[in-house]
Amino acid sequence: MVERLRYALPVKAIPIDLLLFEQLAYYRAGAREYDTGNRSLLGASSGAPWEETYRRGHSDAVATIEAFSAGKDVLELAGGTGMYTELLLRCAKQVTVVDASPESLEINRSTFGKAAANVEYVQADIFEWRPARRYEVIVFAFWLCHVPLAQFDSFWRMIEQALVSGGTVVFVDARAEDAAADTVQAAGTPEIFVEERINDEISVRKLADGRRFRIIRVLWESSALQSRLKNLGWCVRICDQSPWLIGSASRAR
Repeated sequence: MVERLRYALPVKAIPIDLLLFEQLAYYRAGAREYDTGNRSLLGASSGAPWEETYRRGHSDAVATIEAFSAGKDVLELAGGTGMYTELLLRCAKQVTVVDASPESLEINRSTFGKAAANVEYVQADIFEWRPARRYEVIVFAFWLCHVPLAQFDSFWRMIEQALVSGGTVVFVDARAEDAAADTVQAAGTPEIFVEERINDEISVRKLADGRRFRIIRVLWESSALQSRLKNLGWCVRICDQSPWLIGSASRAR
């Protein structure tokens, strides 16, 4: 049904709910492909310039997440198949992972075997989920780009509800101001990461079997993100030296 609906409406008339439906369908159908592709990117060795950039961004992300999460009670939003859950299992005191895709969560669980018993897994639509308690640190990697602009403010209000006083949010994403923000589309990278930009908020991605899905894909400039969050009462720090958009946020005092 997703494929038939894909271009049934002009881009400007596409309801957000339909886009979010397709986005979730993409991550459910491509869970295994996405996990394999992500892990292959870290081990790529063709010598292409983007490979070193990717590894440096990932290294920066790991260092930042670890610095804020060590010994803390951590909520990971959109934890997916576990690229960063693995790190949190090693450094955090307690880990809760929320994701809407049961297929992704199953891969996450199976990857860590008995260690997964130390993780609380919650299958829920992040846009509808409300936290039952608060956490010291909230982490999300390559998720902010999937939040529709119209739901940006409400998403961060939910984050505030989930964060203890004095807590920290750590985010990782692509940089809009980097001309190579979509570097992983270089030749030889997994098909699942190649995308066709429709406008500033929508992209089309496809799976290896040819199925195509529209997803939300908002690439933030660091200054624009800082300004938007400042207006919502957040103090934001960006790692300016990283090729990725990596930063932390806390409630302004």
